[in-house]
Amino acid sequence: MQSNHAVAPELLNQQIPKLYEYSFQRNVYDQSTFYGRFMHFQRVVDPRNFFITKERIQQSKQMVENSRKQQAAQNNKPLLLSSQDYSQLARAAYIVGSSTSRDTGEEIPRLMRMCAFLPANIPILFGMLLSPPSVANTIFWQWFNQSFNAGLNYGNRNASSPYTTKDLAFGYSAAVGSSVTMALLLRKLFSNVSKNVTGAKFILVNSVVASIASGTAGFLNTFCMRKVEMTNGIEVFRDQDLTEKVGKSKVCAERAIMETATSRIFLSFACLMTPAVIFYAFERMGRTPSGSKAKIFFEAGVFTFSLMFALPASIALFPQIGVMKIDQVEQELRSINQDIKVLYYNKGL
Repeated sequence: MQSNHAVAPELLNQQIPKLYEYSFQRNVYDQSTFYGRFMHFQRVVDPRNFFITKERIQQSKQMVENSRKQQAAQNNKPLLLSSQDYSQLARAAYIVGSSTSRDTGEEIPRLMRMCAFLPANIPILFGMLLSPPSVANTIFWQWFNQSFNAGLNYGNRNASSPYTTKDLAFGYSAAVGSSVTMALLLRKLFSNVSKNVTGAKFILVNSVVASIASGTAGFLNTFCMRKVEMTNGIEVFRDQDLTEKVGKSKVCAERAIMETATSRIFLSFACLMTPAVIFYAFERMGRTPSGSKAKIFFEAGVFTFSLMFALPASIALFPQIGVMKIDQVEQELRSINQDIKVLYYNKGL
């Protein structure tokens, strides 16, 4: 016997769960804008990702792979997911993006991931900004910093060009050697200034020297560690998802590395100058903590804030998926792919 009672519209709406569209062809944040890229990379470089286990990474890769197949099976139409499923898939995608190479799908060594940047750089900032500017300190902290940066550049390169041990040894030696040399020269130039200042002014002078040295070295580091890509070229694709390979391009490699190297200059200045300016402002206002423990916590907090902003902001300067018009690449690519107007490539981070 059928009931004649009608269901109230508000109750009917409560019974139907809201579904959200998720598509692997469309980022959660608009990647054509700086804000969208900044928000995206904030989640990729989240330091909590550093502590994710191998098991969790494998589970996330499996979830993403299954979801990609599911979307492909329905002609790449967006998946309709509940709020919980949407959040789980989005989180899994960020874990995969943070922990694995976009080109090979292989897991990036933990200390070479972007999510390792914050925990690794807090001690580096303490050493570069707060330690006495001796020759030994300058050499050690520049070596430490550029060694980490070399690993970061290698781990987040475009991995479509293979590297030999000789390539890596040359890149590492050139990167570290240039940074130490530049830092020592600048220390000598600024030695008279740094002798006559103390407190936050000393940190400010230290940060100027360290920023110029690290920015220059970071720029060179990127070129040295990714030189093979410019020699051999990087893979280019006809689609934005980087699935339909059409060949390799040295021109795209040069642009990708130049953009990455430029972002490293911004990164060095943002990481080193931001805390120095904050320390100087607090000292001028008389708000610097006086106790040794409170001061350490204050300095660590300022460093953490600066790093949390600087890294996603610097790598968001340029889109990760680069685009180049077909008439700007090599002649052999243009002649083979006459029906294509633009090519896509992975810039790397």
